[in-house]
Amino acid sequence: MLEVDSRQQNESYQRLRTLVEAERSYHRNALDILDQLHSKMVAEEEATESSPKSLPLYLEDAYLIPKKKPIPTTGERSNLFT
Repeated sequence: MLEVDSRQQNESYQRLRTLVEAERSYHRNALDILDQLHSKMVAEEEATESSPKSLPLYLEDAYLIPKKKPIPTTGERSNLFT
C-alpha cells in the first residue's frame, strides 16, 4: 500500500513539474515576443522623432486656398466710388 501511494505521489510530482516547465516556457516565449515588440516600438519612436516634422495636412494645404479679400467697412465703401 505504501508503495502504491509513493508511486502515485511520484507521478503527481512529475506531472506537476511538467506543467510548471510548460508554463515557464510559455512565459519565456511571451516575454521574447514582448521584448521584440518593445524594441520595434522604441525604434519607430526614435525614427519619428528624428525625422523632419511636417505640418498636418490641413495646414500644408492651407496655402493653396486663395485668400479672400476683406469686406470693406461702411466708411471704406463710400471711398470705393470716389
